[in-house]
Amino acid sequence: GIILQPEAIPGLTITADYYNIKVEGAINAPTPDDVIAACFNNASTDNPACSQIGRSPIDGGLSGDNQVVSGLNLFTSNAGNLATDGIDFSVSYGHAISDSVDWDTRLSGNWTNSATFQAQTGVSLNRECVGLYSANCASIQPEFTFNWRNTVSFDKFNVSLNWRYISGNSYELNDSDTAFVGVADNLTREFDFGNTKPYHLFDLSVRYQVMENVSVTGTVSNLFDKHPPLTGSFIGATGFNSGNTYPSTYDTLGRRFNVSARISF
Repeated sequence: GIILQPEAIPGLTITADYYNIKVEGAINAPTPDDVIAACFNNASTDNPACSQIGRSPIDGGLSGDNQVVSGLNLFTSNAGNLATDGIDFSVSYGHAISDSVDWDTRLSGNWTNSATFQAQTGVSLNRECVGLYSANCASIQPEFTFNWRNTVSFDKFNVSLNWRYISGNSYELNDSDTAFVGVADNLTREFDFGNTKPYHLFDLSVRYQVMENVSVTGTVSNLFDKHPPLTGSFIGATGFNSGNTYPSTYDTLGRRFNVSARISF
């Protein structure tokens, strides 16, 4: 890592940290593609992968009563591998605009160079999941993310605006796979489930110092009521893709208000 505090610009601090993390023997479950490919590449009754696909005894399908049709049984093991590398960075600067007004800014972000996932060593595909979403890549790992907060302080007030950014992502396609693009039935809006655009959110907060040990803060999260991108309910596992989007990555609650008070002793 590195920390820079140039004497020529008092109040400026720049940091950058490179990380490279590898986990062997990770507890994971095979992805749906792992099980299906392993079975169909060597279809036989004694193939363990085929035994993980619980079909209907009536028509061989994968739909029906889950007490009878178990579907894909993704059992966990400690034979997985995880690896990621990238850079965490931050830039902060404080400056007195006048005798009574101060300005502080801080940018904190991350660039992910690689994030690979292999559910089972020697069996599963070693997948690169940066900027991709699918049933195989689970939660989204954007290539770029950052938070940029600017705060102006004057008299007894602090006014702060925070900008949250997530870079665009794409559906992890198979050779013959495709994501829906077009206009759905009874709707006029066009959807592209194969891509999500760069995502911007803004939060506004105002703090008032009532007295030396009492302050009140009002916050508007998602100031412009930005909606999450729609990816369709068939892309990704339910644990990550719920309600046609990825709620662990994108804001699904919309604009909301919060008021808090702080008392120190």
